[in-house]
Amino acid sequence: MRYSALAIAGILASAAALALLSGFATTKSLLNSFFATGIADVASEPIDVKNDLTNLTPAAGAQGHVDLGNITIYARKDVNITKLEIRVANAKQLAPLFDYFMVKFTTWDMKGTVSESDDVLLEEKGYATLWKPAVIILDHEDFNTDLNSDGNKDAKIKVEVFYEVREGMLFDNVPVLLNIKVLSTS
Repeated sequence: MRYSALAIAGILASAAALALLSGFATTKSLLNSFFATGIADVASEPIDVKNDLTNLTPAAGAQGHVDLGNITIYARKDVNITKLEIRVANAKQLAPLFDYFMVKFTTWDMKGTVSESDDVLLEEKGYATLWKPAVIILDHEDFNTDLNSDGNKDAKIKVEVFYEVREGMLFDNVPVLLNIKVLSTS
């Protein structure tokens, strides 16, 4: 009888320890937290990014290139060099639609004229594919020397997509989402 009482006490103690362990694991789990969507504004970051990119609208079996628009990088006046990683965020969505897909990033100086022929392309900065990001470096030659009204300078990056659509694809409009990560600033 004494051994059975000790066995029952041991089982109860292990059950209590297991209950405490599972309760601790639940409080440390990511499932007990909440996520919110929306816009985050971090005023202390050394750069800010704005884009005016459009969607890609190719036909089935088409190939070629299209100008998607511009990304503008705003840097504080004390930033001289910025290193960015740009990747295609919706690569899994685009992969079944295209046989070939590449994004080219070129810095340029927009003169503010009506005609783009007056604008000056500065330098090809990099290429991204669906599975390989582009790492680009913007230096003092890429940023406009004219400071904005808030004291910041900006660099404009032209975004072009080179593609070949798979035969039989029936879509007329697909977004190209870019994820821009700041690797370093100096």
